[in-house]
Amino acid sequence: MSTINIILLIISFSLWSLFIYKSNKDSLHFFKFLVGSVGLFLFLCILRKYTFESLLMNVTIKLLSLVGNFSGYFSVSTSDYMVTVKEGAEKLSFFVSNESSGVIEIMGYVSMLIFFPLHKLLTKIMLLIVGIISFLIMNILRIIAICLLVKFFGTDFYTFIDVFFTRTIFLLFMIVFYYFVFTKPHIKEQRIGADSIGK
Repeated sequence: MSTINIILLIISFSLWSLFIYKSNKDSLHFFKFLVGSVGLFLFLCILRKYTFESLLMNVTIKLLSLVGNFSGYFSVSTSDYMVTVKEGAEKLSFFVSNESSGVIEIMGYVSMLIFFPLHKLLTKIMLLIVGIISFLIMNILRIIAICLLVKFFGTDFYTFIDVFFTRTIFLLFMIVFYYFVFTKPHIKEQRIGADSIGK
């Protein structure tokens, strides 16, 4: 990262922090959540290559390697993050990139949860741990499902399996998970508020 980019990042972070501090004093909860979560997500996107991205990708590829060695359905090259599926004369290899490792989904979840106003600190810490582990495991299961389905149905179905089938299941998992973490507490809070006004 160049010096100019570092300076711009520091200035942007300072302005972002100032807005968060100001919104705390003025009780601007919605704008704090919006600007805070979006800003944190952007900062994580910039810093991910220098911090946690390689860690998450290494954990993903190591766990995939253990499953591949145990099952024999696919092989994994941990040095170049490549997964290979063989079935007869057919062979398919694909890279486990930052997109397929679930890094972006985890960053989005962490950014929203940190600035979500309806959870206390201890609850947020627990949900952060559970969420990161859940997203990581679900994404590994998604990649394993791709390998198994390609092995049984052939390499011609790879695009459909990867782009449509397994990603749809992963998206449904995210929707359900987000409902219990974000939507359900918000509905409960509104119901409590309505009950107190009625009384």
